[in-house]
Amino acid sequence: QAVAPGSRRKIIVATNVAETSLTIEGVSAVVDSGLARVARFDPTRGINTLLIEKISRASADQRAGRAGRERPGLAWRLWPTSEQRSRPAQEEPEVCRVDLAETLLHLRELGITDPATFPWISPPPANRIDHAKRLLQDLGAIGPDKIIPRIT
Repeated sequence: QAVAPGSRRKIIVATNVAETSLTIEGVSAVVDSGLARVARFDPTRGINTLLIEKISRASADQRAGRAGRERPGLAWRLWPTSEQRSRPAQEEPEVCRVDLAETLLHLRELGITDPATFPWISPPPANRIDHAKRLLQDLGAIGPDKIIPRIT
């Protein structure tokens, strides 16, 4: 119902979802908190965690663009312009922020046993790959030679 066309006025509070290519008919205004829940690896707990973080300038621009898809629109940012200039230009790629154990298992299913040979768009930090390999070894998913056995 939220995305269906209708005569009722709708208010959209921007989140990461507002950064998708989804167009909701009739949107002429967006209110943006400038925050997002971001998956990030927590080395203290050894798991991925959702943290609330400030969005990048690119994300803010993408969110604002939801208001002007069909006609001119307005975007209200709930932070000062000076802060907008100090935000990072773009988000850090997820592959550089999260635990890669699951990713390494998926790569193995594709026949890629050495992550260093995979053509990453944004290569993850080597220590993140090493951590994922250690975790998989501790779980018995890979052998001591760090080769991920093919799942049959």
